[in-house]
Amino acid sequence: MRIYFLIMLMGTAWQFGCFAPAGKEPNPGPAPVPAQVLRLSSRILPVFHELVGTVRSAVVVEISSKVTGQVVSVRFKEGQRARRGERLVEIDHRETTAARRKALGVIAELQSALEELKRQRLAVEAQQKATLADHSLARVN
Repeated sequence: MRIYFLIMLMGTAWQFGCFAPAGKEPNPGPAPVPAQVLRLSSRILPVFHELVGTVRSAVVVEISSKVTGQVVSVRFKEGQRARRGERLVEIDHRETTAARRKALGVIAELQSALEELKRQRLAVEAQQKATLADHSLARVN
């Protein structure tokens, strides 16, 4: 039964595919395209690709300063390679220098106060020893 059906199907396809309907001419298809004959030569052609896209770095680095202040100069260009420790931006140092001097002054004052307190403590300890010695002598007598 399958073979009979297959033979019928192939016969029908052959009949419709090979014969044009009566009274109609076969479809001529598209008009021929004019062609030119050129002489070929062998040479190396450079390969150029113009592409549109986004390029992203494999390494992303965040740059931050350890101090705040106004930027005086920028010592790099965008896209330039930088090495660790290299100065990239110069920040106005006057504000931080003034703050450092002020802090050093406060440290000096505190050290002076500490030395004075040490002297006072030694004086009090000496006075306490003298008082204890007087009380000891008073007990003995």
